[in-house]
Amino acid sequence: MDSNVIVGVVSIVVVLGIGITSNYLIKKQFESYKDQHHEQIQSSEEMHEEQIQSSEEMHEEQIISNEDQHREQLRLSEEQHQVQGLLDAFRILDSREHRESRRRVYQLYHEYMENNNKHVEIFKGPEVEDVRADFDIMGKLVRTSNIHKEDFLDEYGALAYKCWKCLKDNIEHERTYRNFKPFMTHFEWLANEAYNYWKDKGYDLAKTSLYNPGEPDKKLDFQ
Repeated sequence: MDSNVIVGVVSIVVVLGIGITSNYLIKKQFESYKDQHHEQIQSSEEMHEEQIQSSEEMHEEQIISNEDQHREQLRLSEEQHQVQGLLDAFRILDSREHRESRRRVYQLYHEYMENNNKHVEIFKGPEVEDVRADFDIMGKLVRTSNIHKEDFLDEYGALAYKCWKCLKDNIEHERTYRNFKPFMTHFEWLANEAYNYWKDKGYDLAKTSLYNPGEPDKKLDFQ
């Protein structure tokens, strides 16, 4: 065979081999690029999902934190409101006017008992009205949590019960006379709550005594 022909054939074979090898390498590079690109996309998607999840978790935690802060603010505000309510109660019940009104009610109760409960009409005058109204509004405020219940009963529960016992017959008479049973129901509720509160502490308010302000040597038992 002619040497030129042989050289030509060899050249063709070499070229073909190089072409095949080149195509193979290009194909492998392309596949490698596709794999890398796919992995990058997958990794990017995973990172995005993690970021979304992390963002959602942070948002939920922020919501929970805000709710906790809001509840704490409400609790503190309610406590402050109740403390203010107790201070207002103190200013009313410890005022000179109210103390004088209570003193008058105690005197009238002694007179009422000395007459064997025959003249309930003896309970009249602005002093009686003041004591009734003051304790009725206190009962309303305690009942609606505007004043802390236990704090009030600890400080004024025995006093509320004592005044209720003095005015009980008068208030029941007024309910019949007015044909209005809800009259002074908050006062009555407050007295019952006071009795139960002190009973749980081992004290029976029904066994307490009431001294006559005008005659300290005289006293009455509520039983």
